[in-house]
Amino acid sequence: MKKKLYSPLELRSAIDMYMSGKKMQVVRKAYPTVPERTIYERARKILDDIPIRKPGPAPALTSDLESDLVAYVVGMQVHDNGVTRAGQLVKANQLMRHCRIVARTKSNLGFG
Repeated sequence: MKKKLYSPLELRSAIDMYMSGKKMQVVRKAYPTVPERTIYERARKILDDIPIRKPGPAPALTSDLESDLVAYVVGMQVHDNGVTRAGQLVKANQLMRHCRIVARTKSNLGFG
């Protein structure tokens, strides 16, 4: 896979220029490092109100469970009780069991 040779600011400027009515040839001359396909796709998503999401799986913890876990860790640190990574995992599993959320396994992460 090629590495991106453009900054997010260049991409946004190229999309704005294209959406303002400039021809793609003019946009490509102004921003030669931004791929034409990327400009087209992002402009289409903006026009169709499609959110631009980052690739990858969804988070395992919901935002509520994550905030509960953060509160637990902060509470333990305030009372001078160290929290190890294993302790954090135990607490996260307890929170997930309490809410009856099935944790992701290897089979549904695409690894096997």
